[in-house]
Amino acid sequence: MKMSLMKKLSIGFLLTAFVSILIAGLVSNYMIGKKFNNYLIDEHKTKVDKIATVIDGLYDEQTGISTNNKAEILRYSNAEELYIEVKNTMGVIVFTSGSAKVQNKTMMDSMMGSMMNDFSSIKPGQYTEDSYPLIKNNKKLGTIVFGYYGTSFLNAGALTFKTTLNHSFFLSIFIALIFGFIISIFLSKQISSPLTKITDTANRIRNGDLKARSRVVSKTKEIDDLTISINYLAETLQKQEHLRKRLTSDMAHELRTPLTNLKSHIEALLDKVW
Repeated sequence: MKMSLMKKLSIGFLLTAFVSILIAGLVSNYMIGKKFNNYLIDEHKTKVDKIATVIDGLYDEQTGISTNNKAEILRYSNAEELYIEVKNTMGVIVFTSGSAKVQNKTMMDSMMGSMMNDFSSIKPGQYTEDSYPLIKNNKKLGTIVFGYYGTSFLNAGALTFKTTLNHSFFLSIFIALIFGFIISIFLSKQISSPLTKITDTANRIRNGDLKARSRVVSKTKEIDDLTISINYLAETLQKQEHLRKRLTSDMAHELRTPLTNLKSHIEALLDKVW
C-alpha cells in the first residue's frame, strides 16, 4: 500500500521528534533523579552526624544519659526515622530507641505507610546500621549505632518532588508531541503541496496539453528547480510539436503541386486529350 508524501513526512518528523524528546527526557530525568538521590543521602548522613554530635554532648561519663536526655534523643529518633543505640566502653547498652530491626521496621512502616500507598513503586531498602564513636573531651567513651532502612531519607517532601519531576517529564513529552505534530503537518504541507501541483502539470503535459505550465513559487531550491525543469520540458515539447506540424505542412505543400500536375496529365491521357 502506497503512502502519500505528506503522511510519510509527517510520520517521519513526528517520530524523530518523539525519539529525540524521549531520549533527552529519559537521560535528563535519570541524571536529575540520581543527583537528587545522592543529595538526599548526603543530607541524611549530615543529619546523622549532627545527631551523633548532640548525643556526644548529652552523654556524661559518670551518669551516662539522663532521663530528660533520653527523651530528647528519642525525639530525634522518631523525627528522623532512625533506630539509635548508645553503648559504653564495655559494650553495655545504655540507651536504645527500640528493638533494632523489628521495632524500627514497624516504625518505618507506620510512618511511611501512607506515602507508600501513593508511591507503590518505591520499595523499602535493606536495613543498615552505621556506627559512630562516642567522644567526649577527645576521649572515646563508647559507640553510637544508627539503624535505618534504605528509603529513610525519602521523606514526604522528597517523594513529592520526585513525583512532580516525573509528572513534569511526561507532561513535557505530551506538549512537545502536540507541538511536533503541528510543525510536522505544516512542514509536510510546505513540501508536498508544491510537488502535487507540479505532478498535476506533468500529467497534463503527458496527456497532450503542451500549453500547461507550472505556476508554483517556492523558496525551496529543489522545488524551484523542478518547476523550471517542468516548464522548460513543456516549452521544448511545444516547440517540437510546432516544428513537426510545420514540417508536415511544408512537405504536403511541396508534394501537392507536382502531384496535381501529374494528376492533370493522367486525366488528360485518360480523356485522350493527349
